[in-house]
This record gives sequence, structure tokens and C-alpha cells, in this order.
Amino acid sequence: MLKHLGLTLFLIVATSCQTTLVRNSIKSVSDRIGITNNGSADQEKSEAETSKNRTQIVFKDREEVTIDNLPGYIMGADRVDVSSYRSRQPEPRAKTVPKTLLSDVDVNISSVLKNIANYLTDGIEDPFLQVKTLHDWVALTIAYDAKSYLSGTIPSQEVASVIDRKTAVCDGYAELLNELLKAADYKSIKISGYARGHGSSIFDNSLPDTSNHAWNAVFIDSNWYLIDSTWDSGHLDGRSFKRRYTTDYLFIDPQYMIFTHFPDSSRLQFLEIPVTADNYTNLPFIRGRFFNMGLIPIEGLSRVNTVQDRVSMKYRSPEGLTFSGILLSQEGKKIENRILIQNEDELMDFQVTFPGRGEWAVRLFAGTEGSGSKEWIADIGFQAESGTDDVFPKLYSPFFDCQSVIVSPEFGPLLVGDKQEIVIILPGYFEAFAKAGTAKYPMERDSEHDQFSVEIVIPKASEVTIFARRTARNRKFEGILSFPIKLD
Repeated sequence: MLKHLGLTLFLIVATSCQTTLVRNSIKSVSDRIGITNNGSADQEKSEAETSKNRTQIVFKDREEVTIDNLPGYIMGADRVDVSSYRSRQPEPRAKTVPKTLLSDVDVNISSVLKNIANYLTDGIEDPFLQVKTLHDWVALTIAYDAKSYLSGTIPSQEVASVIDRKTAVCDGYAELLNELLKAADYKSIKISGYARGHGSSIFDNSLPDTSNHAWNAVFIDSNWYLIDSTWDSGHLDGRSFKRRYTTDYLFIDPQYMIFTHFPDSSRLQFLEIPVTADNYTNLPFIRGRFFNMGLIPIEGLSRVNTVQDRVSMKYRSPEGLTFSGILLSQEGKKIENRILIQNEDELMDFQVTFPGRGEWAVRLFAGTEGSGSKEWIADIGFQAESGTDDVFPKLYSPFFDCQSVIVSPEFGPLLVGDKQEIVIILPGYFEAFAKAGTAKYPMERDSEHDQFSVEIVIPKASEVTIFARRTARNRKFEGILSFPIKLD
């Protein structure tokens, strides 16, 4: 359904893991909902159909096996619900490995790995919890070697060196976890491929034909589960590593991993219908945190989507989540007052207006209500065919915290001399007023719907700001939002 020369889309919370999700997500949608995809979307080709070569998995002891013949391998086998493991804090045991277990890394690395694995898994019967504990120790113990990565001079990534330095790049993380898993008697492989990590741009449409990352797959309960302990340990912040433990890439479903990780072999996607390089390039940038919050991608949304001067999307999300977003130019400059996200009839209503023709990136953030913080979950690109002067009000933290809704006006800027009715739903608030310059305008409250309204003639001022307080006893009014005023 087209809206305001833009586009309305829908995103629904995942209730089951469908292997068709990724395939559907990269279909051309120009015939269905009016978006033109930039880049190839050849659905019928698959690397599995065009290549008879089988991937060789090379283990530490140089044993070579094919992924097809690996004992127990079943493509498309039923997967265990791993959501409980992906929502846990670090396992306490991962923080208490005695230093004495690490002292002989240069003498007998096999014995050291076995002792670490035994310590971390002893007494734990659940195989998924065992693997999570091993993952946690790697993510908490090893720091990303930002200095070496940025300089281009990478030291040895052998397991003994990584444990001794306690730093590594992705290959060292993956190699260490791979050897720990094998020491704990799990079938494990290290996967090489391309990943949309540091320095990636949504406007880059080059094919993933060069390996730049490494991660793991572990075999548990008749299936393979993907893990990226590097990305779960933290991230680069400028030129330094910022440690931040997550489970965003622990046991992540293959249909979600493919949005960021493209293995050298299509077999290691662990998808019934492998995604081609062209189709991978055309996927939007969606991070592991997005899926860990219980969201699934909008079907048909691409890396860059052609629209007119705006886009509108509606999606249903789990209770307790709040969202925000920023609009970025192709050069990475933040454009103010161009994104509005609010609740509307049990859906999140997401709107963007574009200031001009060209390529723009929408960066989305999400967090839990009351947490006071949000995390980066996705980048979506748009090619705007035209621009508009319509902007949204500047929104402050209380707007998101109380799930506010702007009823009117839909857009700004407000014009001097115009008579304007301002209507806002502010759940949980007792009193509100509008302020423009030195003038204050009390707002009438409809207590049944927590709706506040006022009609004013827009004065000569820079903005109209809405303030509100939650109780009569609370003397402090909080800034909710500000509408810009156009003086000319």
C-alpha cells in the first residue's frame, strides 16, 4: 500500500524459524509493493546447483573430511529452541578459570586446552550450556587486537600465542574456540568468509569475493549451530577495542547469520537453499542484536530501496521494546528531525522523510523500556527520487519511555501565523503545556486516553516545545518534544 508517495511495509515478530525467510527477504518486490531493488536478485540460481565441488574442512591435525560426510550431518534437521541460552548473562565459571591452567601453553597446548575445557564443562550436562560456557570464556578472556588489525601487521594466531597474549583478531578467536570445542569432544569447524564488520558501508555493492573474517560451527543434537565469539566479545570504537559481552552470535540461526556472514562455501551457510553472492550483497544490514530481540526482517526489504521523498513502515514487535533511528547521508552526516517512530494501533509506526534526491541510510536502534539505552540493530539504505521540506519534531527521552504518540500535526515545520492544533498522547502523564518563546499554552487533558491538546496561533519563535509532568506532586516538567517553526 503506497502512502504519501512513499511506501508502507510490515514486519511481524518471529513465531517460528522458517527456512524460506532469507529467500523471501531477497525477492524482487517491485511488482508487490512498489520498491525497486538496486542490485541483482536472481532467485533461481544457487551455488549448490552450479557447483559439484565439496568443501574441505581442514582440522588442526590436518585430517580432511567433506561437510557432506561428517558423521551426523543432516541438512535441514530440526533445531533446538536456543532462545534461553541467547538471553543469559555470562556463565560464572567462565570468569574463574585458574591461571595455573594456562601456565604451560608453550609446553603442551593440547593438555592446556583439555584442562580448560574440563574445568569449564565439569558437572554441566546440558551440551548447549557447555558450549555457551566455552564461548563465554573466549569472549571474556580474549581482547580484540585493534592495534595489529589497523596496522595490517597481524601476529601469530596460533592457539598458544592467543592464550599467552590474550589478544587476537577473528582468526585467533575462531581457532581457539574450535580447539576448545574439540577438546570438549564436540565436532567443530572454523569457517572463513566475508562479514559486514568494521568499515562496511551499506552503499558498497561489491560482491563478497574476499575472505575477511572467521567464525565457527559446532555440531549439537543432530544439527550445526553457528557462533561468532569475536563479535560477541565487543567491537571497535574508533581505533580501540571496546569490550562488550553479548550472545548475539551464539547459536544464531543460519537464516539470520546470512545477513552479516557469507562463508566461502555455500554449504557452510547451512541453508536448504543457499544464498548467492549477488543476493547476499542485496540484503539489508541487519545485526545479531535485531534477531536476539525477537524481530524478523521486513520481507522484500533490500540493502538499498528506491522510494520517492518518504517511506512509511509498520511492524509489530515484542512488548517492552522501544525504538529510535537516525538518518545518515552517504557521507555519514547525521540529518536531524527526519525519522519518527511511535506506537499506532499495537504496531510501531516508522516514518522517514528525505531532504533531497540521493542515497540515504536509516540506522535503527532498539532497547528495553526503562533501560535508558538503545543498541544499533540495523542499517537500511534508500535511494530517494525526490526530497521534501517536511520534518518531524525533535524527540526527547521521555517521548520514547512513555510510548507517546503524535496525533497532530503530522509534520513540521510549523508556520508563523498559522492556527495549529497540537494533539499528543502521553500515557501516564498528569499535566502538559506548550511553550513558544516566552508564551505558555496549557494543554487540555482527556484522562480516558491520556491525550493532551491545545490550539494556538504560531508565534515568532524558533520552536514549540511540549513539557509534561507525571503527578501533581511532581513539580518537575519534562521536555517531551519540540516542533520547529519556519519564520519565513
